[in-house]
Amino acid sequence: MEVITSNPANWKRVLNGYELESGVVLNDALVGEALPYYKVPASTMAIDRMFEMTTVKDCLSKVTNQVQVVFSEGEVVTVKNPKAAIVQEDVFKDGVERVGAKVGMKPFFREVGFAFSAEFDFPEAKTDNMLGDLYRRRMRITRNPEGGVTTSSEFVRLVCSNGCVVSDRSYRHESYDGVNEERIEGIFVLMSGLSLDAFLTDKFTRGGEFFPASVANFFDMKKLLAKVTTKEHADECYPEAPIREHYLKGGVEIDKINRNLLHALPSGLSYYDCFNILTHGIKFAEQLTLNDKVAVGNFVSASKIDQIKKTTLHVSGEPVYPKGLVARLKGDRV
Repeated sequence: MEVITSNPANWKRVLNGYELESGVVLNDALVGEALPYYKVPASTMAIDRMFEMTTVKDCLSKVTNQVQVVFSEGEVVTVKNPKAAIVQEDVFKDGVERVGAKVGMKPFFREVGFAFSAEFDFPEAKTDNMLGDLYRRRMRITRNPEGGVTTSSEFVRLVCSNGCVVSDRSYRHESYDGVNEERIEGIFVLMSGLSLDAFLTDKFTRGGEFFPASVANFFDMKKLLAKVTTKEHADECYPEAPIREHYLKGGVEIDKINRNLLHALPSGLSYYDCFNILTHGIKFAEQLTLNDKVAVGNFVSASKIDQIKKTTLHVSGEPVYPKGLVARLKGDRV
């Protein structure tokens, strides 16, 4: 990667971006990525677009006379973080491989866009005592195109026989200088000692108990399963009869009420069980796209879980499923 330096005072406003002294055009998206580095409000971008002004240029010119732009093979990649050093690929690989040699693990390198990362999958396969689903620990070290290195550790869960996984990031560290070998070795030690049961219990419980899935959660997961497998398979994995019959007794027709109300009605399943039915059912998918994988992971994202934990369900009895059915649907031995 190469870096050129430009003075924003010399920028010229063009359609959807700014032209630098060299003639290179920095589009609005890349300019927007640079604003937080210099504490320039993002609202300046909207002002420029609405009133054909140069507010971004004027603000940047007040706080700096040097904005660095990162190139790769002649193509503009991003705007460099002024706090971070650009780490070249060979330097990054050498540092990561030295760490791998010290901990006795081999990194797997991958390139996604202009980011270059190394993954260490811990060799031991851990089985969760609660549900018997396969997890493993993963360390990811990423050389960022804007500069610096990001280290994150994850619990990775196998959710499909074709290798699809969802991950829960439990630790993240930014290094502006490069591969901090000593710190990364410390994270390896940290990950080795983490309790998987404790992690999952904390994630999926509220007040020591598994929190319930709403009717809306139930139907959202069923809809995704139908998309990546078949409607018939989704119907088998997510039987609606207990829900419909329960609420019909109280005069509530599920198909005729507002979606916001569906979020307030319990499905009769815990969110943990509901998600496990989804991941077990997905194992029968013949093909799974990247977007489908992302959608699966969204159900257990930190923001999603936090939102559900804060939701109050209005309980007047709950749907009841036949004994043993839920255990069978989520893949447990019965």
